[in-house]
Amino acid sequence: MNEIISHTRGYSWESKSEVLESFLNKYNSLDTISSYTKDLKDYFSFLSKVEKRDLLKVNPKGAVRFQKYLLSQGLSNSSVNRKIACIKAFYSHLIHSHIIYNNPFDIIKRLPANSKKTKALSPKEVRRLLKKMSEDTYEAILYKCLVTFYFYTGLRRSELTSLNLEDIDSLEEEDCYVRVKMKGGKIKKKYLSNEPKRILKRYLDSRKVYEPHRITGALFSTKKNLKEGKRISKRHINNIFKNIGDHFGIDLHPHMARATFITTGLNQGISPALISRDVNHKNIQTTMEYFRDDESISKEIQSKIRY
Repeated sequence: MNEIISHTRGYSWESKSEVLESFLNKYNSLDTISSYTKDLKDYFSFLSKVEKRDLLKVNPKGAVRFQKYLLSQGLSNSSVNRKIACIKAFYSHLIHSHIIYNNPFDIIKRLPANSKKTKALSPKEVRRLLKKMSEDTYEAILYKCLVTFYFYTGLRRSELTSLNLEDIDSLEEEDCYVRVKMKGGKIKKKYLSNEPKRILKRYLDSRKVYEPHRITGALFSTKKNLKEGKRISKRHINNIFKNIGDHFGIDLHPHMARATFITTGLNQGISPALISRDVNHKNIQTTMEYFRDDESISKEIQSKIRY
């Protein structure tokens, strides 16, 4: 909080820390709070070093200049939209706090989504990848468990890293579920099919060798961090995926696994509404963006239509 406030020095309004804190406290997700904290720092820095204007005196033209500034930094349209949404929400909070009366960012329209889509692997490619991954050391089992969970559950990176040991139902039951804190703070039970359940049991068994008595705390942890109970970091997961991808000669990252989960479900005829609910998309249109769009669709449709 103090790091943000340092970028607002010289502004005339009172109780900056209280207003900033009350704004960030509206959000349940730690990832959202972290992202919005960075977005506010970047915006205040822009006002101080580039715009040279008081936060409360920004007009719609200044808002447009900030959007253009973000684009000039090489950010994607989706990243710019997210940052603008944060600043717009912050100004709305200032209005509700009776500090200002107009939101200069109301004029800003969302930029169109970038045409480049996240590549999804085919079911055959996923099976081949998981089959090639070894299970001969603790770290190897951990990595395979992580990758399997991503492809079979479609969880976000933040949702996976926040899982705890106590979130897992008994693995001996035929139907096993894991309680996930979804984006936005909602708790949801996700079903574990046979393969993620098998590799999770293998991971927990290997973990007991080093930590036989722990039954609570972070579910996924490296051997080095087990004693301290530290959960695996998001950066470490990114590195795991990159290293595995490099080893097998494919471009691999966590969101690709989520995209594969959604795309495979859509292509296999599962209702978009069901998938949208399962992966916690606010808008079903977001889910539909993962649907394959090629000539095979036309062939598939016309081969089934009869008059």
